Amino acid sequence: MSKLCKCGRPREKRAAGPSSNFPGREYYRCDTCGKFDWAADTASFGSSTKRSDDELAGPVCNCGTATVQRAVKKAGPNKGRKFWSCASWPRGCKFFEWKTESTGSCPSSTSVPTIVTPEQPTKKRPALPGYASYETDWKRKELLQKLLDSGVDHAKLRSQSGGSYDGFELVAAWNIHNPTRKESYDQAVQREKHKIAKDPIAKTAGDNDGPYNLETTYKDVIEELGNDLLAQGEVFLLHGTDPRNLHSILFEGLDPEVSRNGTFGRGVYFAENAAKIDQYAIADERFDKDGNLNELHQKLYEHQMHPRRVRYCLVARVVLGRTQRTQDGRTVMGTKKLPLYQDDNHSERTRLKPFEDGVQPSSLIGEVGGVKSAFREFVVFQPDQIFVQYVIAYRRARKFCDCNRPLVERTVTKQTENRGRKIFICGAGKESGCGFIRMLPFCHCFDSAVVKTSGSVKNPNRKYYTCRKKRCEFFEWCEAVVGSPSPYKRQRTT
Repeated sequence: MSKLCKCGRPREKRAAGPSSNFPGREYYRCDTCGKFDWAADTASFGSSTKRSDDELAGPVCNCGTATVQRAVKKAGPNKGRKFWSCASWPRGCKFFEWKTESTGSCPSSTSVPTIVTPEQPTKKRPALPGYASYETDWKRKELLQKLLDSGVDHAKLRSQSGGSYDGFELVAAWNIHNPTRKESYDQAVQREKHKIAKDPIAKTAGDNDGPYNLETTYKDVIEELGNDLLAQGEVFLLHGTDPRNLHSILFEGLDPEVSRNGTFGRGVYFAENAAKIDQYAIADERFDKDGNLNELHQKLYEHQMHPRRVRYCLVARVVLGRTQRTQDGRTVMGTKKLPLYQDDNHSERTRLKPFEDGVQPSSLIGEVGGVKSAFREFVVFQPDQIFVQYVIAYRRARKFCDCNRPLVERTVTKQTENRGRKIFICGAGKESGCGFIRMLPFCHCFDSAVVKTSGSVKNPNRKYYTCRKKRCEFFEWCEAVVGSPSPYKRQRTT
């Protein structure tokens, strides 16, 4: 008997073994995301209304999932003592915590209930509207990957990064549901439709060239993600951000009022090229159990393990409507003296000058050739013109070799300490190719990690990966990759 997990994969019903604290008790376990639940219809525990101390969930481990209770079996002073550890052990993290009276125990019938007095307020942030659902549709994830690939100059990116990476790999994606924000966005769409109807040029937004001049591949992906968006002045655009700001952006929205005063005024900036937004995306290294990112991680990684070392890209539906263009951030493109803003005060550049027919421009496009030499930027000044549809967790990746051929994946088969490791080689082979070779896992420098042997008392002779040149603090035990599904493989199959 199986039960569907929230990550979209079936969970099998199993029974705890004789060495467990709950022998014979049935549970559901997802092999994909590690989700664990006791079966509700178990005969020995079925209709009990009061849960015992041992049934309560433990603290959250470093993977972001609830821990399970185990007991020490080794002979010694701690034999029989209970502790909390990762539910995915030994494949998961190395979380460990002794069980105490304050961890995972409910008050007894003789204990005095805690009374919250005015001097002991329980301050908790009110729940924000909306939620994030993990994207399992392979076709939609493929389209989102195409958005990351569209327009990226792999050779130029590889040169700028010193050969570390030349592309971006989608690791996970979520669909954002926020009815309140969606309602205000739909009203903005209707408002902009009336502006487009008055402008014969804006009516061609769905044509091949159109007023937005989107790259052909990017335009095709947009049309697959949302039908007729371009015809009503909408586009999908990308936005990179710091993970510390991500939670409020997803569920409260992007607000131009609190945005930085950039080259083209005080607004929210978007791009059509992932290489541009990657400049502002800060790495999210690991699951944050009780820090600033805990609230975000609890929502995004409720049913999945944190993939580690990822960056976030927002894919937003943006109503551009009738747009104005500029290259210098001061004057309208194609003119020398026509001011761009009604008030050219640098701190108050939010209101664009109306068109000749008196209609206010809805957005601004910063074209290449003036203050911008590489990427175009799209600027929106009203918050209701933005609706964040997807959030992507991605990694910087090396996709092409030095001779600009797609890399081919292989596995080390020789009987060495690297046996089982994934490697990427030049697609042309050793003789006619450039001889490129990289082996997973990569350290933080995007170089192949080297195998070392631990000499510590706690982990004697245990193999681990570290930076080859000792330039970064990368560390990972070898059994976390070799001999078990790697985090890269595990993420691709979810």
